[in-house]
Amino acid sequence: MNSNALRLCRKSSFVFMMLMPFGIGAFPMNINWFGESLPGAKLPISLAEQGAVFVVDLDAKANAYTYSFYLRFLVGADKQEQQRVSTILGLKERGNGSTYKDDHGELCYVRTGISIPLRLTISRVGENDETIMYVRDFDKLWGYGGNNSNLPRAIDFVRLEPAHYKIRLEVLAAVNELSGVPVNFIVDVPGK
Repeated sequence: MNSNALRLCRKSSFVFMMLMPFGIGAFPMNINWFGESLPGAKLPISLAEQGAVFVVDLDAKANAYTYSFYLRFLVGADKQEQQRVSTILGLKERGNGSTYKDDHGELCYVRTGISIPLRLTISRVGENDETIMYVRDFDKLWGYGGNNSNLPRAIDFVRLEPAHYKIRLEVLAAVNELSGVPVNFIVDVPGK
């Protein structure tokens, strides 16, 4: 191990040890100091058709990681479209200090976003078989960072051991309010 890598390793151990009392292990993230290339996927999808299915093949590498599964709504630079989509998604929620003013200057709160009914299925694919290891239906998605033109909504975080996986996202009901808004289904490791 070269001296730079050893210093980095010592530094990361120190940071981890300093954060342990604060429950850092509870956060859904993994830190990789050595720049390992990790698999991920970005797939354009449509929420306009009930029963639409989108499939991603994923080869998880040599280590287990917690993968994030989320939708990224790409609304562009149009301020009216940004406000319309963020209001539909419920990104302005009462209680967290977020409000917006409507066209008449009235202060508004949006308590929850629109229902986006999805089913996430993760199957482990072997040489001769496929085993479903995770199935869950989702109705409400939560905010996951982003900015005004890039609105991610988290579906879930799942720890995957090294293997080949088939990830299936099914639209359980059409979401017509978001038709025309470009959406990507993203699978990645947070922070990578």
